[in-house]
Amino acid sequence: MTPSFPSLLDPAISYREDLFTRTADHPAQVVHLLVVGTKPDIIKMMSLVTELRTRGELLVVGHTGQHYGYNLSDGVTKEFGMVPDFNLNIRGSLHERLAQIITRLGTVVEALKTTGKTIVPYIHGDTLTAFASAVACYQSRVAVVHIEAGVRSLTPRREFFDALTTTPDISQYMVVLKDIRNWERGTIEPFPEQFNTRSIAATAALHCAPTSLCVESLRGEGMAIRTIALTGNTVVDAVDRALAVAESSNEVFMRFPSFTKGFIFMTIHRRENVSSFHKVRTILTAIEQLVAEGRTVWLVSFEAWKYALAEFGLTAEVEEYAKKHPNFVISDPWPHHGSLMRALKKASTCIVTDSGSMQEEADHLDVPCVTIRFNTDRLESVLAGANLLAPPIDPELLVSFINYADDNEAMRGSPHVYGENVAPKIVERTLSSLKDGELFRWEHEVLEFHKNGAWQKGEVTW
Repeated sequence: MTPSFPSLLDPAISYREDLFTRTADHPAQVVHLLVVGTKPDIIKMMSLVTELRTRGELLVVGHTGQHYGYNLSDGVTKEFGMVPDFNLNIRGSLHERLAQIITRLGTVVEALKTTGKTIVPYIHGDTLTAFASAVACYQSRVAVVHIEAGVRSLTPRREFFDALTTTPDISQYMVVLKDIRNWERGTIEPFPEQFNTRSIAATAALHCAPTSLCVESLRGEGMAIRTIALTGNTVVDAVDRALAVAESSNEVFMRFPSFTKGFIFMTIHRRENVSSFHKVRTILTAIEQLVAEGRTVWLVSFEAWKYALAEFGLTAEVEEYAKKHPNFVISDPWPHHGSLMRALKKASTCIVTDSGSMQEEADHLDVPCVTIRFNTDRLESVLAGANLLAPPIDPELLVSFINYADDNEAMRGSPHVYGENVAPKIVERTLSSLKDGELFRWEHEVLEFHKNGAWQKGEVTW
């Protein structure tokens, strides 16, 4: 008899009416459950959706609702044809959304378990969605596949920052940054993302590490070698797809014709930046200097940036400055990934950001990147010479960083560090790990004592 699945769910969750019966009736034994919540999740998990669909696997896509609206969610889900099978519709403060994901996704996982299938959740990165989803699954004895595992922030020693402020030799600073011995581990930034990704590691059955540096971090933290796979980063799949499908797209240039002559692309949203008046004021003054020099700057305003401007009483000043200077463009996040990647590839001379994903995209697009932080969780791109760490200490120094990187041919020619054709590698490794059944395994199963002929079968679920 088919269970009454809807009765198992929180009424706040929206889902396809046939979700559970379709899952139960499907001949496949494994449910590949992809959980997304932010725009980067959607973009960077799309190649996994495509790969699993191509293989004919049973796929369920869940959206937490962490990002919503057309610019941050619906634009890319429609662009990719990634229609979620359910949405948790979370809202509220950080701790409220965290609790809602754990509770609501937990009910979905428990409902899916009643189908008798093996559930394999894929979560991405370091977001609230990834952390809370990992907790929800783990508490239901369902271990996750962590995409983009082992990403850790490192910080240059204080002496190098001090040297910059007294004798700003950025060429020599770049040499320093390319030596990993000058970097130190251990930071809470980005907050809370570093906590999230470190915590997820304890719940994962498979760590899909984008680079060897991430593998090293995971091994150093005691993760079992057998659970770590060096796969590359699905960002390359997303960027390659974007450039292919939007090869002739002029969507961005139709709206902003001046961008065809070159522009600096800027996004700032990290809490450690937007929570500090000094950092926000430093970034704004640097923008004003760049604009005054005649540079075209496109600043994409995320909600965190807008909130910071409002809290610090700077909104009117910034809007008035943009009105007076046509080469300073402010917009909401661009809704379509393909046309944005094409515009960046074709005309952007520099990407200035505090985003992890943007650092990766810049590397694969061959666009010089300036990361406005005191540390970076994408150190491999810095070591390769594609990324310049620019602490927001003072505006003049920040302008010097950007001017150094802008259209820098050496940075454009740096090697790509995030692999290629990544999704098939992740799926292959996952399917291989499933040869013995569930990914969640007690130690006697890892050691294969349960395969002994004298081993007595039977288990109770707590």
